[in-house]
Amino acid sequence: MSFVSLFSGHIQIVGKTEKFQIFNEKTGKIISYRLLNPDDEISFRVFDIDTLKIFSRIILNKEKEKNYKYEISLGKQKKIVSKQAEISKISHALNGEKISKYNLLKITATNQTEFAIKNISGEKLLVKIGSKDITKSNRNIEFINFTPSKHGKEEIIQIGEKSFTYFFPQNGKIEFTLEGPIILKIVSRMIFNDNMAKKYKYDFNVYDNGKLISKIKETAYKSTKAILTKNTDRILSSGEVNIFKLSEGIHKIKIENKNKNRDLIFRFYISKSGIEIKEL
Repeated sequence: MSFVSLFSGHIQIVGKTEKFQIFNEKTGKIISYRLLNPDDEISFRVFDIDTLKIFSRIILNKEKEKNYKYEISLGKQKKIVSKQAEISKISHALNGEKISKYNLLKITATNQTEFAIKNISGEKLLVKIGSKDITKSNRNIEFINFTPSKHGKEEIIQIGEKSFTYFFPQNGKIEFTLEGPIILKIVSRMIFNDNMAKKYKYDFNVYDNGKLISKIKETAYKSTKAILTKNTDRILSSGEVNIFKLSEGIHKIKIENKNKNRDLIFRFYISKSGIEIKEL
């Protein structure tokens, strides 16, 4: 079993990005941003969010002010944002670099689940995402794992003294039916075919009642703890977690691996309260 905090609103970063820490001399606080080099992109998934706040800055060297741009992709819409950067008098990077004051952009995200920010300027861009809708609840959700009704072969992995069962897709698909309201947690891993590679990108689709609800894109990094018990020569990636809040009613879920040259395995959890797993 596992526990996660329940949020009335939740923002999840997809993949791995470099953190960039800023010190505010006025408040004495250290604030974490995400660093995007030119042409870099960062993706997010949002849950129960109406309005997003995008805080942006750039790293300034000798300049006191400069213009910069970034592109926002929200659903099928794309928007180019232009901002003017002025050097901050109260904040600086922990590594000593000078940074600009933050610029704030508010965007409506009602009924949206995914968005991305791409740095289209020649500057090093710093971004931080927030929302007034994020309020941490005092209660926790208890999760239990379950076996999907349609899947391929099983794979046992070992982490320390504990073992976990993961599932390969069958003909590229894993299927099961849940009754909501319920929270679904999907843990995905990739098995490296090339032990020399440091990382690989992979993706998979999630369908609910035949409708594509999310295109998951991940970057697989080699795990230093997880081991394949049946084939110790092959290397696993670290586990990537995605959470879906399913509304009341029947949900026929399908996980589809469309990567022809990526071996993906999955483990599934559901919130313990109100659990009912239907047979297909």
